[in-house]
Amino acid sequence: MKKHLFFVSIIALFIASVACRDPKKARLEELIPAAYLNNPTTITFEDTSFNFGNIKQGDKVKHTFKFTNSGKNPLLIVNSFGTCGCTVPDYPKNPIKPGESGVINVVFNSEGKEGLQHKKVIVIANTGQNKNVVNFTAMVNKP
Repeated sequence: MKKHLFFVSIIALFIASVACRDPKKARLEELIPAAYLNNPTTITFEDTSFNFGNIKQGDKVKHTFKFTNSGKNPLLIVNSFGTCGCTVPDYPKNPIKPGESGVINVVFNSEGKEGLQHKKVIVIANTGQNKNVVNFTAMVNKP
């Protein structure tokens, strides 16, 4: 009985230690290859926010966020996502060399939305903070 309790305790401690690790750090290590994670760079956006102005409910609008790799190492964007399913970004999948530029195209679907909308797009890359944010607003009016 004591052996059984001992093994159950060891397993419980192992599960607790795995559950307590930092999921953001573990996730970044899974997403960003070590060669890039260990050699961060910087990303500079021309603009980090955009206002679509007044749009009709149901419109799909698009904006292009332009950026430059302003660091000394290659830039690797490994993921980009909106804060809701109505916002879909498209980003470069290949490394961007230092000094080169790229774009992130964002499509906002205003179906079912009404009033002032403020949405963020998260860009995960091998930058110092790993999480970069651009955002947009739109006033969605019923047709």
